[in-house]
Amino acid sequence: MTSNAKYTVPKSVGKFGTSSDASPWPSKATPTGRSKRELIDTWFIEPLRRMDGHQGFICLSSCLFFYEKYLKKTDQIESNECFSQGHRVFKQIGKDFGISENDAYEFWFCWRNGFAHYGLPKKSKRFVWGLTSDQDKIVCIKGSSFVVNPWLMRDKILNRIEQKKSIWNDELAPLMQVFHIIEP
Repeated sequence: MTSNAKYTVPKSVGKFGTSSDASPWPSKATPTGRSKRELIDTWFIEPLRRMDGHQGFICLSSCLFFYEKYLKKTDQIESNECFSQGHRVFKQIGKDFGISENDAYEFWFCWRNGFAHYGLPKKSKRFVWGLTSDQDKIVCIKGSSFVVNPWLMRDKILNRIEQKKSIWNDELAPLMQVFHIIEP
């Protein structure tokens, strides 16, 4: 991608920006024609797969948002549904990460909601959280210790997303288009 590539709202809007009074694209702007798959790989999958070391928190933060998108677009949870402990989605989350439904709820409540609203996992009444790549399971629970391997969790989530790219067909949050501005 060249430095003059621009990202914008979907082509159907036909505006530079999101407000209704935004200026139209300059006449020299040309869509690149990149496929949805190329954009998903370039913007999300490849950068997340390259992360390692101390990037575990930011990687998990992004991956959990995409995992939630996956759960919604595969009808595990409804688009605008509020869900709490006992909801069927925690059975799926537990299955995906090798933990019980109750532990899946606690993880979701503290990690996903913590990242979404506080930038870090929230405190738990049940567990002390840990993050390490020195384990061969996505999650290890021993007593009150709940330890996540961010790279195994990332791989599990991204593998799901790669197998179900249709989750990106989303009218509420569509992928943006890439435009090149051709200057003489």
